[in-house]
Amino acid sequence: MPQENFTAIVFDTNFIVEHKHDLDVIHANLSKKYCLFVPDLAIFERLSQKYLEMQSAYQKIYKTSDDFEKYVTYTFKKSLEDSYSEEKKITYELYKKIFGDNIIP
Repeated sequence: MPQENFTAIVFDTNFIVEHKHDLDVIHANLSKKYCLFVPDLAIFERLSQKYLEMQSAYQKIYKTSDDFEKYVTYTFKKSLEDSYSEEKKITYELYKKIFGDNIIP
């Protein structure tokens, strides 16, 4: 990371979503020339999106179980809250691994 006269790039939520599968590669390439940052707000927004995706999946399962309750009994390995808590921890660890101390509070 350059120390003097450096150019900073701040990744926003849209960029993170568009590049969620190759963010680490992009970071590795750009960090050779630029100081890269991510706002904590962008991480929070990404987590909110993940929560909504998870919530939708759980709701579909509940709906399906209601439709077929005569034939099938569903049990969940984890509650939505437990799954989200685990996803949140993994996500923050990933961003910490990629951005280190360059997460803007």
